[in-house]
Amino acid sequence: MTKSFHVNFTIAPTDLLHKAKSIAGASGWILSGDTDSGKFSRNGTSGHYRRNGNSLLITMTSKPHLTTWSDVEKELRSIF
Repeated sequence: MTKSFHVNFTIAPTDLLHKAKSIAGASGWILSGDTDSGKFSRNGTSGHYRRNGNSLLITMTSKPHLTTWSDVEKELRSIF
């Protein structure tokens, strides 16, 4: 099962990526990719993102059994 959500942004894509990589690294996430697409993972949670204009489509592809999708989404929203 996967779950997706959108995040709209108003800053430059390069600034968003720099901010996201900084926050992700400090939180133990591995975030790889560029301003158009990439992947993220941490402790059994993984997924990918794709940019379309000023919106990111974030798709979570796996998570630990006892973790809810909404908890993962909340944490990812704090990164992006």
